[in-house]
Amino acid sequence: VAPPDNHRTPPPVRSIALYTGLTSWSACTAPLSGCVIRDTYADRTEYQATIQTGQAADAQAIYTGRGQRWDVEEALMSLTRYWAFDQLPACRPGVARALVLFAFLALTLLGLYRRQEEEEAAESAHPWGPPLMLMPEREAAVYVGAHFTLLQHSELVRIILDHVDAWQANRLRILTSLQDAERRSRPSDRAP
Repeated sequence: VAPPDNHRTPPPVRSIALYTGLTSWSACTAPLSGCVIRDTYADRTEYQATIQTGQAADAQAIYTGRGQRWDVEEALMSLTRYWAFDQLPACRPGVARALVLFAFLALTLLGLYRRQEEEEAAESAHPWGPPLMLMPEREAAVYVGAHFTLLQHSELVRIILDHVDAWQANRLRILTSLQDAERRSRPSDRAP
């Protein structure tokens, strides 16, 4: 593959190789594939490795996709720092999933609002819009047990809309659980 843009002269020769059937991560039951990156300089050789869940067709796919890792880490940092995902109240797994889904839905709606405002601002004499979203990435990481997936916000909304009858059938229970969890998470409502 092309050498890295690390401003070294001369740049290294970069090679990649695919490894499949990895089993070193015992807690993960999903299939793992890896890409080893070798940078050969005049005086040394350096290695990096990237591992992903799922079967990869080739090393190039993993190598190209590894740049998304930063987006995922930034998204998780934003969710932790600004949306308190590391402070979910003690609740049943279904309520926790609902809290996560509604937070992702809120982010999606904020993103749609921001896009609409930007388009309107571009057409008007006042080119400004609402503040940047806390999570400007275009994908959301969703974890269930040892598995995770990256969903576009449109995919998440499609899942909700495709199952709107189930959401509506459980609407009162979902909203009541969320409101109870919100009340428990407020410092003023906690017992001394």
